[in-house]
Amino acid sequence: MTQLDQVRKLDEIGIDFAGFIFYPKSPRYVGKHISGEQLRKARLRIAKVGEFVNTPYEQMMRTVDEYGLDMVQLHGDETPRTCEQIANYISVIKVFRLGENDPISWIIKPFEESCDMFLFDTLGAGYGGTGKKFNWDLLKPAGIDKLFFLSGGIEPEDTVQLITDHDAGTDELRMWLTVGADVRASAVVQLLPAGPGKAAAASA
Repeated sequence: MTQLDQVRKLDEIGIDFAGFIFYPKSPRYVGKHISGEQLRKARLRIAKVGEFVNTPYEQMMRTVDEYGLDMVQLHGDETPRTCEQIANYISVIKVFRLGENDPISWIIKPFEESCDMFLFDTLGAGYGGTGKKFNWDLLKPAGIDKLFFLSGGIEPEDTVQLITDHDAGTDELRMWLTVGADVRASAVVQLLPAGPGKAAAASA
């Protein structure tokens, strides 16, 4: 998110998470648009998720405090030890960008004890999203015993498949999608009240 009005609209309709990119190379780098004081004073109910890429620990913690973040989402090459250090202070979502033949169980295993949640996205160049789906069937045999998010080109018509394939255990899935470069990557669906190893949410 880059506009405070966008965040307020998400908050008003009951969305659970809003992402804020703290990667200076991103065109949606929030530091150019919203100050920490503005976000803290907004008094939002929505969970504020800071998205980071290989940010040094001390710098990240300063940003967490400055913006009043509730969670961090790690898109870089952070190690399990780094994730554990951060998780001692704030909830951690670790992002994994998946290729067609990646051994998912092997990739996520070192992070199972150090992260609170996972997010699975499509492999692409750099650290950003691609807006493309990956093969969700790759997750089925992975034995993921943790709440996780799905990301990458998800459309409203995909929600039935998400619930069916991943047994999300919910009778309601609310999605809010908008059009426009600034909002597309931050369109978020409501958290699914799923148990361990179930798909928790998805972002466009």
